[in-house]
Amino acid sequence: MRSRSNNSPTAICCADLHIRHDIPIGRIDNYLEAMFDKLIFILNLSKQYDCPVLVAGDLGNKPSSQGWPPWLLEKVISLFKKYNSTIITIPGQHDLQNHQLSQ
Repeated sequence: MRSRSNNSPTAICCADLHIRHDIPIGRIDNYLEAMFDKLIFILNLSKQYDCPVLVAGDLGNKPSSQGWPPWLLEKVISLFKKYNSTIITIPGQHDLQNHQLSQ
């Protein structure tokens, strides 16, 4: 990492991305495009400021074992690799099997 000025962030913090393959009820925009645009915006900030991304819960809308089709997992992984950012995630209830850390 490069040295930081007083105005440079040390991390980009976000939460509740709820990455999913299906379109939520009530969304009339191109949901998948909007979802990936937001993720790319965050990754661009991380690259611009040379700092990690902290995801404070709910990276996904469901645990990967229940709701991440292969194409979605591949797309997210390819974006993370493309931007080469450090991604630190804390599991949220939507990331956990049965919404429980113990399972």
